[in-house]
Amino acid sequence: MISPALHRKTLTVLLALVVGLGPVQAKDQEREGGMTGTGIVGEVTALGSLIVNDQRITFEADTPVSSALGQTQAERLVPGDTVAIAVEPGRTDWTAIAITQTHPLIGPVSDTAEGGFTALGVSVNWPEPPTPGTWVAVSGFWTPEGIRATRVDLIPPRDTISLQGSYSLGQRAGMTRVGTRVLDIEPLQHAAEGDVIRVTGTLEGGRIKVTDVHHGLFEKPVSLVLAEGYLSSVAPSGHYTVGGSGLAGYTDNLQATMDTSRIRVCGTQGQMGQIEPRENAEVLRRLGCPGT
Repeated sequence: MISPALHRKTLTVLLALVVGLGPVQAKDQEREGGMTGTGIVGEVTALGSLIVNDQRITFEADTPVSSALGQTQAERLVPGDTVAIAVEPGRTDWTAIAITQTHPLIGPVSDTAEGGFTALGVSVNWPEPPTPGTWVAVSGFWTPEGIRATRVDLIPPRDTISLQGSYSLGQRAGMTRVGTRVLDIEPLQHAAEGDVIRVTGTLEGGRIKVTDVHHGLFEKPVSLVLAEGYLSSVAPSGHYTVGGSGLAGYTDNLQATMDTSRIRVCGTQGQMGQIEPRENAEVLRRLGCPGT
């Protein structure tokens, strides 16, 4: 069920904090640390003047929010929603300049089980599974088993479905994956493994026919990333990700057993751990990146 809209001017985000380096203009270089294009992505945990992980975000109630479901307003966001927010630094907090609501999955429920359900061939962990045939918009985070939902909204049936998550190559040639879902489409020419993509399509039986691909998590460039989430399994290429964050790593051991707990990791240019502390010391300290 969708909670009533709460009129607030701040929102607090937990689980993943992202800092971006956008194009630098002369007037922007005077901002804090010379940094522009800062972003925060994760779960809305509270509304109002609250602080989580020392990050506080203020916004105007009518700030537009884009999503795969269409545009809405920031005042309609509620705890459990997952978002990607471009922000400007304030003296002690952040101000939202662009907000995107993210849904790892939008589509009909095909099956239910204790503690979860299946939609679009993806297992969703959720304590109150909807009735099969019901359409849902799922907020949450990818794990190697599927999606760990933070909120599930019941929505009217739509003409199209949507999947958003980390891009990787499938086990066979000509196969690609979004999160854990294998799709019958050729590898994307302009996407690297670990990039976040959103595919839109239609259902033909149990098969997804992809009609559109959206590349990227933010509307503006993002470089330096602090992400908290779950590691994926190792892909045939050796790549693995913090699911849905845009961060990827690499291992030569294709049989490696990945940490199954929630982790926090920093990275830059889409790669885990490649950060120059001297250039980013102030922002790394402010966000509390591990090791700073």
